[in-house]
Amino acid sequence: MLNRSRVIGNDDKINQKIIDLKTSKDNVVQAIKRNVNLDRIKKSYQALVWDLN
Repeated sequence: MLNRSRVIGNDDKINQKIIDLKTSKDNVVQAIKRNVNLDRIKKSYQALVWDLN
């Protein structure tokens, strides 16, 4: 019985690590998307500045 509860405890830890990894992956994906949007904004801003000059 004790061994079984230990295994379940380990499963919980592993599951938590998997959840943490998925969360950090999602955060990285969001950050990449944000950076792409920032690049687009910068480029359109630069184009606007060029037009004004």
